[in-house]
Amino acid sequence: MFFREKILRCCRIFLSAWLIWLMFTSSVSAQSIQALPPRSTYAPDIQVLVVSGSPQTDFINFTYPGVADPAQLEKDVNNLAAALNTDASLAQVSNKALPMNGVSTPTMTSVTIPAAGAAPTNTGFLPVDKVILGLKNYHRLAITYIMPSSFRYTGFRHYVDNNVDVSLNESGSTYSFLANIRNPDFMTLKLPAADESASQSSPLQQHRSVGQVYLLRVGGFALVLLFAVLIGWGAYTALAKLQ
Repeated sequence: MFFREKILRCCRIFLSAWLIWLMFTSSVSAQSIQALPPRSTYAPDIQVLVVSGSPQTDFINFTYPGVADPAQLEKDVNNLAAALNTDASLAQVSNKALPMNGVSTPTMTSVTIPAAGAAPTNTGFLPVDKVILGLKNYHRLAITYIMPSSFRYTGFRHYVDNNVDVSLNESGSTYSFLANIRNPDFMTLKLPAADESASQSSPLQQHRSVGQVYLLRVGGFALVLLFAVLIGWGAYTALAKLQ
């Protein structure tokens, strides 16, 4: 019952924040919106949610914007499971449309995998590098961690090299990473465990396009919330089957 209540609580938080986001964006001037590039330019290819339970009950969910090709889906599940050192056979796959009254929504493939240690609470660092490594064949990933209120993040805020460009947006106990894959040929990825941007930032690291900042602070958060119901539904079902 504890884990079911945790999932439902996450969904309620997401939906409440979505309403706040809608009120906030309604106040943004039309001029500032028109100055941004088309939203599709910044939309992630995969939406990932990692929820912290206890070290043995963390789980990861990732959702495609449509119905995934079966061969590609199997490859993604195996790659991500290997990166997280978990069992790919435990993956729960669903193809559902978001249950929104009066709104026609596309059918999307959603996958939930239990992954012990995917969201550690005692290190101050989130292993987003493992998620990126498992899904590196996509151009852009939106990765959100839901952590306990007692968790204190001490890791990097922005990191860029020849292979990846990763930025963090923190809101309460929600940590949203936007990962742009610049070169998918890397075999290992080691992100800094501490925030080194203040002392070692380069002009490239300090650069933020208007579109990227908008996505991190508003658009990216909205994309997470758009999938909240489907993700919570899939995760709730998967955890119920595991008990």
